[in-house]
Amino acid sequence: MKYEFSKIKERNTVQGFALYRCHRWLFLPAVVVCCLPFVPELVKVLTFILCCFGLVYYIIQNILVLMGIDMCTALVHCQNKARTQYPLPAHRTMEQMEESISRYGRKCKPLPKSPQPSALRYRFQPSFTFFAKGIEKVVATYHVSLLDQEAYREIFNSATSNSLVLTGTVKPRFLDKEQKKAPLNRVTVIVIFAQRVEAQLRGRLYEEVCKRCGDEYDVSILPCVIDLEHRTCVFNSLVIPYYGFQYAVKNRGIRLVKRFVFGGRIKLAGNEYRLPPLKDCNPEDTLWKFWGDLRRELKQEEKKDKRQFEKMEDGEICLRQNALYLKYGNKGVSLFVSMDTEKRSVEVSSVDLWEYPKSNKISKKDAQELEKRIRAYFARQGYSVVFVSLEHFLEIEKEAFHNGEPGK
Repeated sequence: MKYEFSKIKERNTVQGFALYRCHRWLFLPAVVVCCLPFVPELVKVLTFILCCFGLVYYIIQNILVLMGIDMCTALVHCQNKARTQYPLPAHRTMEQMEESISRYGRKCKPLPKSPQPSALRYRFQPSFTFFAKGIEKVVATYHVSLLDQEAYREIFNSATSNSLVLTGTVKPRFLDKEQKKAPLNRVTVIVIFAQRVEAQLRGRLYEEVCKRCGDEYDVSILPCVIDLEHRTCVFNSLVIPYYGFQYAVKNRGIRLVKRFVFGGRIKLAGNEYRLPPLKDCNPEDTLWKFWGDLRRELKQEEKKDKRQFEKMEDGEICLRQNALYLKYGNKGVSLFVSMDTEKRSVEVSSVDLWEYPKSNKISKKDAQELEKRIRAYFARQGYSVVFVSLEHFLEIEKEAFHNGEPGK
């Protein structure tokens, strides 16, 4: 039986897919044993315990593959739900949308610069994680009879200027040590009510609303163009999957658009408005094929790294694409690297674990020595080095995956 990525719902978790993947090898025989009336109760209990241990062992052995499946299925799911434009609800009028916006947050005075927003709302929300000091949400609405490229640019600049002025209006309180170092998250939703949209701009409106939208995690600008003539709404509706780290502030803006414009629920447009599929990820592929390809790729990379360390001498550093290999005694470590040739700076993932001959935690003394050697290696080439967390590189990889450039 074929299971398509687009139909994944309850199996879009590591544990869920693990249960689904190994049920026929582990749980199906166990269920048969437990259903037989002549099997003693003790045997049934031992079978159940054995299944639990087998499941835990299975997850541990395949954790990287399962995490990869979890991330990719989440990306495909978000890609399948996003559209380049949406039809407005038949019962939803412009007055109802404006009334919904007017009840949000508190009213603010816009800048005197033209064009001025007809409504400017601000709301501060405290953060309960150490990824942000707080969360600011700004909503600006504009009315225009004809929306062309120049009018769109002026409205965008006006909204961003008003949003910047409101930054820090409410001071976060009761922050712990980590939160004080974190940035202040801010999302700016720009709602443009256009009586008509210029034909030339309409054809590339989705590309325009996706430009200059910030990093989408700490700062996000989300323009939403409502074409009253054709009863359509265009905005960047691609949700960023949440993997247990930082929740993207862009997703909060998308929820506000759903609330103000669609009354809480969006009716999906036709397939002609779907986003193009992700590169190297066909939604028609079965989970079994994806599972096999991912396992094969991970094993090949593991063998390449092992051969690389075996060829290296003690103290040697090798830079290959976006990975740095360093051999220290009979052990080795590989780190993610991102180089900026213009600023002459390098971001290197933090030194935490040995990778060769087996994974093991690096002592603080050895980590300092390795960082010293890495700094000296890049200093000879005229680069400064900054060590960052691995999560930082995961976000870069996810962004590259969204842009169709995996492995960037």
